[in-house]
Amino acid sequence: MKKKINFRDILIFILACALAALSVQYILLATQNKRNSESNIEVERKFLLDLNNLPPDMAERAEIFEFVQTYINYSPEIRVREVNETYYYFTIKLPKDNIGLSREEIEFLVTEEEYRELLTKQVGMTIYKTRYQFYEEGFLITVDIYSHELSGLAVAEVEFANVKQSESYRPPHWFGPEITSDKRYKNANLARDGMP
Repeated sequence: MKKKINFRDILIFILACALAALSVQYILLATQNKRNSESNIEVERKFLLDLNNLPPDMAERAEIFEFVQTYINYSPEIRVREVNETYYYFTIKLPKDNIGLSREEIEFLVTEEEYRELLTKQVGMTIYKTRYQFYEEGFLITVDIYSHELSGLAVAEVEFANVKQSESYRPPHWFGPEITSDKRYKNANLARDGMP
């Protein structure tokens, strides 16, 4: 009699294959020159924000999203995310440099059932945040305002086409100190360690 294969078995198999493939890829990336031409490479800088110094019209000109973000592994970084109680994502991130400026991201939609199943693998605390996304001077700016255990924390991220463009960027006056290389502010570390 054939053994019935259920969703959980398939999911564990997929995760094991993904982790094995990512481990090999990470080793290869660490031993060769890195390029940022791939479309799934994110290049971004991150800044701390003062909640009392945000643009007054930010909510009017932004797309707004409610995120519930849960980690199921820290290294490589694997997370699941619920967006606006409607969409569910499974994401794997790999560092492309030592300072956190560039990372490779693999992300795809999952069903709510798959999302709930993945939540059983949770490590650390769940992150709750409201995201405001808008363009300013041609750059996509993402403002995350955290709640629950991380209430009071707000950060901005700016996405770039490449590292050269990121190096020439001049942040607006309402941005606070740059925290791109401060690993305490990486979402996975916030989930693991809490407020910096």
